[in-house]
Amino acid sequence: MTMLVTGASGFVAAALVEEAARRGESVVAVDRAAPPPELAAAWTALPGKVRFAVADVRDGAALADLLRQHAVDTLVHGAAITSGPQREAAGPAEVLEINVVGTARVLEAAHAAGVGRVVHLSSASAYGAAAFAGAALDEVETACQPESLYSISKFAGERTVRRLADLWGLDVRVARLTAVFGRWERDTGVRDTLSPQFQATALALRGGEAVLARPGQRDWIYVRDVADAVLALRDAAAVPPIVNVGPGREWSLACWCGLLAERYPRFRWRLAELGEPATVDLHGDRDRRPLAVARLASVGYRSGWTLQRSFADYATWVEAHSGLVIRPPSAG
Repeated sequence: MTMLVTGASGFVAAALVEEAARRGESVVAVDRAAPPPELAAAWTALPGKVRFAVADVRDGAALADLLRQHAVDTLVHGAAITSGPQREAAGPAEVLEINVVGTARVLEAAHAAGVGRVVHLSSASAYGAAAFAGAALDEVETACQPESLYSISKFAGERTVRRLADLWGLDVRVARLTAVFGRWERDTGVRDTLSPQFQATALALRGGEAVLARPGQRDWIYVRDVADAVLALRDAAAVPPIVNVGPGREWSLACWCGLLAERYPRFRWRLAELGEPATVDLHGDRDRRPLAVARLASVGYRSGWTLQRSFADYATWVEAHSGLVIRPPSAG
């Protein structure tokens, strides 16, 4: 079996390629930018075979050629621009071109090449304004109310793949991811706000101080947990049309900072005083409700990545790749 992954030089998709190759699978990693040498070397060292190809998701013909050339059975679409307000104001068309039009082009290519199964990586941001009250966010019961251009584009991407699946009879699974952090996250130029865990860890490596506006309680998910869940969704005989991907547990960024302080004695952290600016961006002024994960459990996946396990794995990776974490933003 051969899997093609779009957005593979980025963050979540890179970890997915890594996990599949760790399991001995054949993977075609596709991105419009080459992976950093550290990532390419990590892929090469794994049991599976990883082949990298440069392509833009808006170029459906090039994608279809790659799918046919490598006899791809399954496709995971992870390419996206994770935009913030400044980028949305300055270049809204590119956000929509990549996140919505690009998604349609990927599905067209999969259809043309006869790919058997597609997993589309979406985001809990699709819940939008509905995400801050009530019980856990449910794929059916919680009505999505996207507001930012990013959340609108992710919701539109979901609706696009579901419509095309119906029209063309494709086997398409939508994975709606909660807030992700972990290995291979870095400033790539297409994620405008890096995870709070990344920000705090970079401060810890520099011996700095993290000032938090609040503890930051959320169902944060480690990227290897995401990779395991996505592969489970890919391999299941049948899945619901949209499946939340979350760990089914919550913890706070304050807890993460406490673990950082134990490992890096020069690091300090605290909650901000009244009116004091924070040094870590918690992605908004409120903590989103956790994702319901009953549908994920129904396809046979339950998270085993606790806070402590995730921290231990990430800290080991960070110490081997610290240049990717503390590299100045201008270095890309």
